[in-house]
Amino acid sequence: MAVVVLFRLAIALAPPAGAAATRAVKWAEGPGVAQVDHLPKWLLDRLHDPGEADADLTDAVAAWSGTVSDVATFPEPFELRKWQIEFSRSSGNVLGDDVAVITFHVLKLVAGNPDATWVTADFNAVQNALLSWWAAIKEWFPNETILDRIKVYKAGPEIEKGGAPVWDDTAPTVPGTSTAEAMPPQVALSVTERAGEKLHWGRFYLPAPATGGTQGSSTTGNGRPSTLFLTDVADATDALYEACKAASVPIVVYRAPLPERQKKDGTTLPARDGSAWTVDTIQIDDVFDVIRSRRWDTPLVRLQRGIA
Repeated sequence: MAVVVLFRLAIALAPPAGAAATRAVKWAEGPGVAQVDHLPKWLLDRLHDPGEADADLTDAVAAWSGTVSDVATFPEPFELRKWQIEFSRSSGNVLGDDVAVITFHVLKLVAGNPDATWVTADFNAVQNALLSWWAAIKEWFPNETILDRIKVYKAGPEIEKGGAPVWDDTAPTVPGTSTAEAMPPQVALSVTERAGEKLHWGRFYLPAPATGGTQGSSTTGNGRPSTLFLTDVADATDALYEACKAASVPIVVYRAPLPERQKKDGTTLPARDGSAWTVDTIQIDDVFDVIRSRRWDTPLVRLQRGIA
């Protein structure tokens, strides 16, 4: 079975152990492009079958979608790069507290095909887009929250976790600029990455914002994120994803492959292929989330009252 990568909406499906090929499926702009995230099982099965000829698959995809298509098989597996963005935070604890982390998975494309050979220009393109994104929204975050490290790791169905970073920049040191009071560290605004069917959506969580920025309050009177705050984050995040896409290093939602596994009720879940879907829409709701792992580790004051 080959890895399958579909474009314009990109899907990358990992092969079972031992296979190491990529089958790229591309669509021209046309009426069928909007339905590429709903491929029927019979077509996906054919795309996974190494015995199928690319020419036959090209005809099958074009006939199903009504759109000019092309299918080609390449001998290499696909790789991604996981970008880890770290924010240091000040809690008043002299011993310090954990950083807040955001991660993005990025797939490099060359002539529309996945490519594992990252060069300095690729890393710079993504990093510049990320720093521009933070610069556009940092007014909503307290000046004690500092983007101060960017690390990049290899990722993909055939990449083992735990390797050393392939890019490690400790130089950014860009703080938020709000002087308003910080919200509790567990508070977060989530950004949903809509990619393919809902099963393949992802999300990331921003660090806790301040109660306001230079434009006004970050919340409404009933505790929802304000429209000003949401609009700035949505616009900046859209620009981030568009910049990466334009540089042929699009941000994707990656799901690692899983073996067969048993549920508590004794039934068995089937093995899951790894997948990487390009993000076609970002969505932000006017609801704050709570990320318990981001709470301060150590209380600085502990009050107790005995009950007589």
